[in-house]
Amino acid sequence: MIRGMYAAAAAMLAQMVRQQVLAHNLANVNTPGFRQDRVAMRQFPLRPLSAADVDIDRPVAVSTAAPSLGQMATGVLADLPGMNLQQGPLRETGEQLDLAIVGPGFFAIQRPDGVFYTRDGRFTRNAEGFLADQGGGLVLGQDLLPIAVPAGALHGDAAGVFRAEGVPVGQLGVFTFAADATIEKFGVSLLRVTDAPQAADPGLSTVHQGFVEYSNVDVTQSTAEVISALRSYEASQRLLQMQDQLLERVVTEVGRVG
Repeated sequence: MIRGMYAAAAAMLAQMVRQQVLAHNLANVNTPGFRQDRVAMRQFPLRPLSAADVDIDRPVAVSTAAPSLGQMATGVLADLPGMNLQQGPLRETGEQLDLAIVGPGFFAIQRPDGVFYTRDGRFTRNAEGFLADQGGGLVLGQDLLPIAVPAGALHGDAAGVFRAEGVPVGQLGVFTFAADATIEKFGVSLLRVTDAPQAADPGLSTVHQGFVEYSNVDVTQSTAEVISALRSYEASQRLLQMQDQLLERVVTEVGRVG
């Protein structure tokens, strides 16, 4: 009975984590460049179950020799959230420094505490004439150096090359990473990657000027998952309450017998 209470409580905690992640996703459904998180549930290690576990008359000393009855589940837990890196929808803005990537790849942003990567392409020209993101970080080119952009009309092509009056002034960097690279979120739409980046395949990744990529959160699916998590939490809660009532009854009855 105590094991059942632990299993029910573990399931409640796992569903709480799942709900928090889903709520965070839904709160950022309109955040440019946001990548939704996913939570997977997994079992605690299965526990071998023998006849000694259910036969209270069997001496404890011979429990290791008792016939095996199989394995018993002991509960579930939520794994650390993992990111969904699929393409998000593009929205046209018409702004010449709004850029979006179609295909795999990320923009590189130089900040005082290192280089970060993002799909949020809402860029501006800072006071020094360099291309910068909304937080003031410098957007890096294919050579991993800041891009200087002149004032006035700019035209960007699918390869990320900027031209002013037909003259190339810089090429935007688009980078990808190895499949086993370690990626972690930093803030809302920035990513920190420990592995060295590599230039994205221009045949697979193209840059679109005048567009911004928004969150890849699927509102319908996430809402359904929130309801599912809530129902699972409530079911585990009822199970925990039922076992608590049974335990109370057992203690009360034993007390009367004593």
